[in-house]
Amino acid sequence: MIRIMMLFQTVILAALMAMGCDSEENVNVDEQVEEQDVAIPDWELGYMDIHQISTGCGDVAFAILPDGTTMLIDAGESYGAIDAVIPPRPNSSLRPMEWVARYIKHFSEPLGTNGALDYAFLTHMDGDHIGTMDKATTSSNGKYKLTGITHIASLVDVETLVDRGYPDYNYPSDSWFESWGEIMTNYKAFVQERDAQGKKNERFAVGSNTQFRLKKNAGAYPDFEIRNIVGNGEVWTGEGTSVRKVFEAQQFKGENSLSCGIHIHYGDFDYITLGDIQGVNNSGGAMDMETEVAPLVEDMDVVNANHHAYSDAMNETFIKATRPKAFVIPSRDNFHPSAAPLARMLSKDLYPDYRYVFATGITDKNLVTLGDNGKLVRNGHIVVRIYDGGKEFRIFVLDDSEESYKVIYQTGVLSAL
Repeated sequence: MIRIMMLFQTVILAALMAMGCDSEENVNVDEQVEEQDVAIPDWELGYMDIHQISTGCGDVAFAILPDGTTMLIDAGESYGAIDAVIPPRPNSSLRPMEWVARYIKHFSEPLGTNGALDYAFLTHMDGDHIGTMDKATTSSNGKYKLTGITHIASLVDVETLVDRGYPDYNYPSDSWFESWGEIMTNYKAFVQERDAQGKKNERFAVGSNTQFRLKKNAGAYPDFEIRNIVGNGEVWTGEGTSVRKVFEAQQFKGENSLSCGIHIHYGDFDYITLGDIQGVNNSGGAMDMETEVAPLVEDMDVVNANHHAYSDAMNETFIKATRPKAFVIPSRDNFHPSAAPLARMLSKDLYPDYRYVFATGITDKNLVTLGDNGKLVRNGHIVVRIYDGGKEFRIFVLDDSEESYKVIYQTGVLSAL
């Protein structure tokens, strides 16, 4: 019976994809698609795994780099009206970072580290990336409250914390950070406690290719690099570690425009995650950082969608430059992704190549809004696995409704560009 159901699901999936192919706005049929009910094989030395974890409450990604170095990218915890957001994944019996800690520990088993993180990198200071105070609880020492990054750091060890403001938190101004109220007061108390404990805290350095380094055996992977390419209104010039200013502090239009982003390069494989930078000034509240970054991120293999593929992001210039084989959308509400950015991401007018689109979830209301394009997006925990040497990769979708982490969809093996 299970085999019959799986065959039926595969036929339905193929039919939906074929329907999408009638429009030039949609992707082609991939005959290598497989649907399975099995576990993803364990990480091995030389592999690089990038997990976009589905929680329903904000952005959080976990990476195991080729030598076993580990990295967390954001740790959001944010809530909303029940009819406007994805329900907590897998359920609300635990808090989001409790589920995340269990997820990290599970996939870290081959490392024998009990989930310890070499790096935690926060792209910017919005609550869906660092945690809001809505359901925060007091830490064991009583010095700050547990939410998002402060909560996950109480559950797994974080060796080095990197954010855009340390140590002064005064860019673009003191008053900007003060305007965040208890969120920033709490976060700074957490950082001060880390300082007191002798733990490493650093400010994100735009242009650097040494801030995030392999810590276990870097010499075995000479063709691996993480380059810091954007942050605090600056972009890397493409030469050495030099940067250029895109806008001055007094010109900025919100926290998203200050987002920090990185390019991960391994062999032939290239991946970018740029936080919530924007590129479409549809309401007067966006700075076009996407166009500024585009020349630095041409021909990517996988792109983590900017600003959840919301209406002010993923502009044509950026998509034409990156032309990835896959987009991954960290999503949580009725506008992630929005219809226009998703149409651009699928548009064969912008680039003709086949591409996949994945998301950590789409609300039922948004599925109605997105129509046929929404049916082409596959949802769950998204795992990009890059094989030894960085020449090939595969993308898995894992069931986020329970802790079996079973594979519910996978691509064929893809060649890195």
